Amino acid sequence: MAEPDDTTPLNALTRGRDGRRFRVGAWPLALILVWVAFAAIDLVVIAPFSAASQHGAPKAAGQSASVHRHNGPGSKHGHGARGRHRTRARHSVPSPSPSTTPSVLEPVSASAFGPGGISSGDNPSSAPEAIDASKATAWQTQWYATAAFGSLKTGTGLLVDMGKPVRITSVRILMASASGADLKLYTGAEPVLADDQVQASVSDVGGAVNLALATPERARYLVIWFTLLPQDSDGTYRAIVYNVKVTGTAEPHAPA
Repeated sequence: MAEPDDTTPLNALTRGRDGRRFRVGAWPLALILVWVAFAAIDLVVIAPFSAASQHGAPKAAGQSASVHRHNGPGSKHGHGARGRHRTRARHSVPSPSPSTTPSVLEPVSASAFGPGGISSGDNPSSAPEAIDASKATAWQTQWYATAAFGSLKTGTGLLVDMGKPVRITSVRILMASASGADLKLYTGAEPVLADDQVQASVSDVGGAVNLALATPERARYLVIWFTLLPQDSDGTYRAIVYNVKVTGTAEPHAPA
């Protein structure tokens, strides 16, 4: 069969070997219909998952975040409830009670004290030196010819004022090293000597004297009362007190 050239009629090209004509015009129409079908599927199926889907997801996420913020610990409702709970807890805490552990108590004053009170004490000007916590200063009685005050008086001593009622548990008296002193310890609400207020007593002592009170009572005043005096280096008799340390517990103020 001869090769076709540019002058070969179109009918010759559309016929086969058996002379039948090919239906070339139907294929473009079929292609167009297939394209239209795919375009319709894209609008119906793909579109809902594009813009609409992207718009709905943040909205849903926003609703979830809103619910989370409302119910979470940072929300106003949760914070307010927790704040009220802490307030109730603060009001329910009881006030601390005064400590019952003995500690060193600071006296406010010390005065010379005699049988007639502070008006008849020995060497009143040096009495505060017995509570200044210094071993270089001291209060001392007048000197006497005998240990029993030369029969001039029944005793002499120191009055220690704690400034307020306290519960005294022990007293430490630092004296001169010479022994021979007899003394009693009185406590009370008033600066007086009474037999029922004797808290402790020792005999023939010197140096550091520690007195423990078996049944401490509430008292403001403490009297260290000498009934016999030790002998000094000059052969006379006198008591020398370098320091007085009071241990106990502070009493709470009585209700009005």
